[in-house]
Amino acid sequence: MSSFSVRCPGHEGAGVVVNVGTNVKSWKLGDRAGVKPVWDVCGKCEQCWIGRENYCQKAILTGLAATGMLYFWSGGEGRRAR
Repeated sequence: MSSFSVRCPGHEGAGVVVNVGTNVKSWKLGDRAGVKPVWDVCGKCEQCWIGRENYCQKAILTGLAATGMLYFWSGGEGRRAR
């Protein structure tokens, strides 16, 4: 992991929403949330279109290229949480 400069591992996570942005309509404080192992993808390649986001060449993997879920607080876009 040191080659990615990540200080905190953890490729999946779950928790409770403690803050929401002003434009967020689908989440509220206290909601339970889970975070996928893939932090973000391009959304434009064939792999993304057929639902195989984990094969996207531009995928940002949680715990490798993005801070992992073992960090005490984690934030992100609501579209990546479930």
